[in-house]
Amino acid sequence: MEGWCEVFPGKKKCIYVRAYDRLKSFGEEKSLQEGYLPPRNWALDQKSSWANYFLGRDHHTTKQS
Repeated sequence: MEGWCEVFPGKKKCIYVRAYDRLKSFGEEKSLQEGYLPPRNWALDQKSSWANYFLGRDHHTTKQS
């Protein structure tokens, strides 16, 4: 949507686009990748978070090989 907020299209610029543009002017746009949390997995909605964590199905766990 060309950088517009999905809630107020055509009225407000997306906060993430604004943050990226501001950081890019300082050469710091890569810092947006730090602390990234993947989107929620809605397939796990109403399921046991404890079980999902220990079985490696949620986004906080890392796969053990």
